[in-house]
Amino acid sequence: MFLRSIQLRDWKAFASGTFDFPIPTKNKNVVLIGAKNGYGKTSLLEAIILGLYGRKGMDALARAVTSNSDMDKSYDEFMERALHAQALPQGRTSITIQIVLESTVERLKIIRKWHFTGSGKHRRNDEEVQLYTGKDEEPSKAPGLRPTREEKDEHYSSLIARNFLPFHLIEFFLFDGERVQQLAKQQKADTVKQGVEGILGVQLLRELQQDLVGYAQNRRRGVENIEDETLTRVNDQISEIETRLEPCQQKLKELEDQMAPIGQRIEELTRTVRTMTGGNSATVKELMEEQFRFRRQREKVEERLNQMLRTDLAFALAGKPLRDQVSTAIRSEIKRAQWLASKNHTREKLDRILAGLQADEPIIQPELTEHQLGVLRQRISTVWETLWHPPPADCATEERHIYLTEAERRKVIERLDKVERLGVSELETLLADHDEATLAFNRLGHQIAGLSGVEDRIREVTDELQRLNQHMGELREQMGALTRQEQADTSSLNDLRQHAGRMAARHESAQPMLARAARAETIANLITEAIDDLYPRYVARLGDEMTSIYKQLAHKTLVKKIEIATDCTVKLLGDKGHNIRTMDSSAGEEQIFALSLIAAIAKVSGTKIPIVMDTPLARLDTDHRCNVLRYFAAHAGEQVIFLSQPDEVNGEYLKVIRDRVCKAYHIEYEELGDGVGKAHVRKGYFQSEEF
Repeated sequence: MFLRSIQLRDWKAFASGTFDFPIPTKNKNVVLIGAKNGYGKTSLLEAIILGLYGRKGMDALARAVTSNSDMDKSYDEFMERALHAQALPQGRTSITIQIVLESTVERLKIIRKWHFTGSGKHRRNDEEVQLYTGKDEEPSKAPGLRPTREEKDEHYSSLIARNFLPFHLIEFFLFDGERVQQLAKQQKADTVKQGVEGILGVQLLRELQQDLVGYAQNRRRGVENIEDETLTRVNDQISEIETRLEPCQQKLKELEDQMAPIGQRIEELTRTVRTMTGGNSATVKELMEEQFRFRRQREKVEERLNQMLRTDLAFALAGKPLRDQVSTAIRSEIKRAQWLASKNHTREKLDRILAGLQADEPIIQPELTEHQLGVLRQRISTVWETLWHPPPADCATEERHIYLTEAERRKVIERLDKVERLGVSELETLLADHDEATLAFNRLGHQIAGLSGVEDRIREVTDELQRLNQHMGELREQMGALTRQEQADTSSLNDLRQHAGRMAARHESAQPMLARAARAETIANLITEAIDDLYPRYVARLGDEMTSIYKQLAHKTLVKKIEIATDCTVKLLGDKGHNIRTMDSSAGEEQIFALSLIAAIAKVSGTKIPIVMDTPLARLDTDHRCNVLRYFAAHAGEQVIFLSQPDEVNGEYLKVIRDRVCKAYHIEYEELGDGVGKAHVRKGYFQSEEF
């Protein structure tokens, strides 16, 4: 959605003011609003944020509008200072901000009012907000007969987030030049992490996670713990594996740390040999790289063989008779579970029939004695039992696999059926691939060893290279063994956790509060896993988009690629892959990095909403200013609004985006005396009426 209009009444310097914006098109999507410092640019940006989000917007102001000293004040103080100085003397006791958002198919009008006492004190509890949707502006109502104020606020916030902008992304779409400088001064890893978390809504997810944990804790308080010994034993097994996993993961980290300097030394020695051998195609580096590829190929084949040994092959070697016996037993248990479910369902109806024998109507004459009533109940129960006995012929006599649900039993059957299709050809292919990789690895080893006789220095270097590569191989083998152990323990841990979850579910009918708490904790854990899984995917996309955008914004061509690791550390790579981040960067170049991040966030988030930039070109030189204006006007958003000072987007800078401007305003300021003034919204960009 884009901004269609903004109306202000008694907001800061604006006694009244209206900004109407046309529908942006592909080639006409820029709005220019010019004003001198202190005339109301930042006030307009604040009005948009608070008009959309109310008191919740104060947190966003602190991030998006960093230059405003009022952010240190409380919400009430801020609003009391925001009331226009002439409002109270002229009998007006409220502030109104109206924002209209539109798209090709939707329309959303937000009207927010703040009320004050006759002495100018903010009446926080009287804040009003109305939302109207559609072309006919139908009022939007919170669900429920009598929704509370909090429920209404939540409903309106959710509606704005779905149709316009989620709150956690606000600082990347509505911001001023000071915000860009603040991002530029941060460590790049912190800046990127802030951006990725904005895309993913990590703040909201973590708030949800805390709420779920708190919910679980509240539900567990005062509830009797009736977990049986089996569940306790499974939890002990889980704790044991978790304890075993921790040193394993620590050892893996230590091995990685050991391998890093060895890898660097191998690269140094390889460059030395390449220099001495003339750098032709048969250098030691190329041979070693090829040898490394075959080593990795062999390791992958070995990993696949180990996996087959642990899973499908083990089932296959068990023999078809045993597999068929297990499959038949589980199918009969499924039949038994279905039979018992049907029986228990009709048992409820039998209980209702027996209870009905004591009803007052119709009257039985003569009245049955207690003995006769008991005999009648017994006969009815006996007849009902004959309906369910004997059980079906293919039904199990007992349920041996009680830890499996029906869905899990069907999965076991599918797995056993899959083993029947396991062929020898795949195993033969893997063995052949392993032999081929081993032969190639040994052949290359001999070639590398042959180069050691060229001269003494080359021999020394190649000997050291071989020792280091052998050591590296040993470390990789250790890592492989530890990784397999970690995977096996993790698999067992997941199985035990699922088993524990199933047993906990069996207590649900008796302990509904504990069951709800367990579900809340499970979801809380899933949120952490989801964040961890999403990080690498979005980091990679963000790095690619930042690379493309940075090249368009920067006037230097040193940076060829921006590479972002999963921990959000950043490398600025040059022509030869050298990290030039260690070189000193100017303040302008740091801002270009921050602007690239902002633009990339807008693109990766997939949110088609306006970008509003207050004094966007602060501290940028001529070339950077032109590049920033050109890119943001053409690519950054469906609608781009620049809030500019007179000497900022003007002259040669205005020429860069002139053809894309669809609307322009400038703000004039009228001095009324005693430090009081009034802002007036005028059409045209400063003295020009051409837009």
